[in-house]
Amino acid sequence: MEIANWLAFLSIAVAATITPGPAVFLVISHSMTAGWRQATYTILGNVTGLFVMSLCSVLGVSAIIVGSSMLFSIIKVLGAVYLLYMGIRLWRKGLVYRQAGLQQRKSDTSYFGQGIVICLTNPKAIVFTTALFPQFVTVNQPLAPQFMVLVSTLLICSFVCLSLYAKWGEEITNKLSGKILAVISRCLGLTFMGAAAAMFLSFQRRV
Repeated sequence: MEIANWLAFLSIAVAATITPGPAVFLVISHSMTAGWRQATYTILGNVTGLFVMSLCSVLGVSAIIVGSSMLFSIIKVLGAVYLLYMGIRLWRKGLVYRQAGLQQRKSDTSYFGQGIVICLTNPKAIVFTTALFPQFVTVNQPLAPQFMVLVSTLLICSFVCLSLYAKWGEEITNKLSGKILAVISRCLGLTFMGAAAAMFLSFQRRV
């Protein structure tokens, strides 16, 4: 792979992973409720989901999903339902427990699982990975090493960017009052619910 191609891919990967989306908001909420270390399991789950999605893209499975109206619609509905569920939870429970010394700790598996689900039910991420990788592959060179470099680059960018958001979420939690954290919690909840509504509307337009 040419270095120019890799640098171009790197810039897109950084821009995509640092842009706030469902995974970013989930990691921030977990870091604010349970701390940066627990949020790391959410990050690892999201990166695992991204690896599966990238592998499907490389193997052509993602293209089949995107091309199938029924399969893609099912994923969109599942993603919207999950975002709505997360939004309602954030709105009702808030983020004030951690500051009060009553951290909302769950099992590591729970955080990891939520990270996977938020990734695999994101239809935009499926379209993104499906369209991204073929643009940076040199066809007259071995494909496997190129895909390994591209996928690894995307996963590392995702892990680093989400880790920065997690650390930031923990830092502001330690500095803000409970009332402000409650407001932030509801804002995050509204963001999830808004994203769910947008996905439902998008689904209805296609039906």
